[in-house]
Amino acid sequence: MTQSNSIEERLDRQAPAVFIMPAVLIVLCFSIFPLIVSLFVSLSRLKFVRGGIEAKYIGFLNFKKLLFGSQQYHFLGKFDQLTTTGYVIMSVFVILILVWFYRYFRSINLSLVGTIGRFVVATGLFFLLMLTLINLTTPKGLPGTLVVTLTYVILGVIFQFLIGLGLALLCVKKIRGRSFFRSVSNAFHFSYFFANKQKKPQLSYTVFSITTQ
Repeated sequence: MTQSNSIEERLDRQAPAVFIMPAVLIVLCFSIFPLIVSLFVSLSRLKFVRGGIEAKYIGFLNFKKLLFGSQQYHFLGKFDQLTTTGYVIMSVFVILILVWFYRYFRSINLSLVGTIGRFVVATGLFFLLMLTLINLTTPKGLPGTLVVTLTYVILGVIFQFLIGLGLALLCVKKIRGRSFFRSVSNAFHFSYFFANKQKKPQLSYTVFSITTQ
């Protein structure tokens, strides 16, 4: 009787994992598999042949083309000299970064990993801000795929968040037509979900177009 109870207790303890594990594995499969395929495609050159696609491993040549080669214009855009406004914005950004590092170095949570992480983040933000200013604020500048994608994502997320927040506030207030705003809110969230399921980042098209050349 005791052994039977122990077996039942073990089964009860393992039941949540047994029921949840298939869903977790499916989600991980659909999440990790595209990343692996994208990594393979980025390191290969694709060629359409009769009956399928021929893939040839070329290492980091695609990234070299994007950053320094013939595809730099499409990926990073067209460069020009920073304007006075650009220099002012970059100066303010550098001051904020220095204040951030100063406060961190004076804190008690100082560590090597934290310092390296903050340095990497600051360097990345500095590069992206300078690239954006060069592409968007200079007379001859032209944004590339990277700036266009980041601008679209940031502005799109902010705009959609404000719309959703505004509809949520209207739904909880006791006003006439509240059911209408609830219907609009549900339609907005469903359309946002399905639209995002069908969207493909512009950056992916650029990388794919390079790998097929």
